[in-house]
Amino acid sequence: MGIGECLDDPEEKAEVYSKIYKEQVFLGKSEIFAHHYASQIAFAFNNEAYCFSFAKYFEEAIQNGKSEQYAFSYACTSADYYGENYFYSSSIEPEEEVWKQSEIVKSMESFEER
Repeated sequence: MGIGECLDDPEEKAEVYSKIYKEQVFLGKSEIFAHHYASQIAFAFNNEAYCFSFAKYFEEAIQNGKSEQYAFSYACTSADYYGENYFYSSSIEPEEEVWKQSEIVKSMESFEER
């Protein structure tokens, strides 16, 4: 089963989560990033670029002292904007973050906690 496909078996979800979490920590990612990246891949329908963006923005919000509720909302919104308004080149690794920015995403800079 590939990335982006929903896993039905709880044991398979746990195995995928554990493998990806450990890989990300080994690669030097924070535990926050690794947890959310692995969770998005193992438990959601999202593609890898979305999962990477979600984890990155969740981690960023937490590091800036925001609540987990805010971080979740910020990560969802940001990852959705990337998915809809950016071009992701699948020929490179997500860590390189090669995106073509649209004007709509620039508005995310003014995103404020509600």
